[in-house]
Amino acid sequence: MSMVEDVRQVLQDFLAPELRAISARLDAIEKVMEARFKEVDSRFKEVDSRFNEVTIRIQALQETVDRNDVSQKQMITSLTQGFQFDKRLADIEQELRRNRASVA
Repeated sequence: MSMVEDVRQVLQDFLAPELRAISARLDAIEKVMEARFKEVDSRFKEVDSRFNEVTIRIQALQETVDRNDVSQKQMITSLTQGFQFDKRLADIEQELRRNRASVA
């Protein structure tokens, strides 16, 4: 054998099994990573679903708060108007008393 053939044979004898071993290891790692990615993807989908549920609940609470806010504002307006009416009535009654006292 020539020197080139000897080197080629050594490379084939050494590299071919090593390359096959590396390829097998990479295939095994790829399978493990695929399984982990599927698991992570599944968890993300679950979290996304829960997030959507929480978003819907928050929107419902916000609508309730908004309705209560409108109701309370209406009640405050009504009470304010009632108070102003009572104040005006009291002022009128006081003015009538003064007029009666000054007439008498």
